[in-house]
Amino acid sequence: MLKQYKANTAISVSVLLKSGKSLHVSFTPLSNGTSVFSTTDEDVQRALEAHYRFGTLFREVEVVPAAVPQAVKPAAVEKKPEDDLKHVTVSDLGMAKEWLAVNMGVSRTQLRGRTAILAAAVQNNVVFDGLE
Repeated sequence: MLKQYKANTAISVSVLLKSGKSLHVSFTPLSNGTSVFSTTDEDVQRALEAHYRFGTLFREVEVVPAAVPQAVKPAAVEKKPEDDLKHVTVSDLGMAKEWLAVNMGVSRTQLRGRTAILAAAVQNNVVFDGLE
């Protein structure tokens, strides 16, 4: 399940994972001065929600249920190029980046800007609805 966390400023925090390892979490800054972080990793979610500043410095804002796999189309149906496009609704570039990393296996280091995120989406036949 994808969870999104939001802060009123651009922040990064260190959290302690269940395994005992420390993880540095950087929130993605938005144009309105806030920042967001999205993850499907339950260990990271637990660590963020156990952080001593959870609820004051940052908070959970959205929970998106995991996508249900879609049925495979029969081979007899002729495919059009637009049939291969997957439409994904996102609210910002941070969610688009996280979706590409989690669902398409694109390295987050390759997704450093709007152009790179949109290019990776095109390469993976994805269209992000909600980005302007």
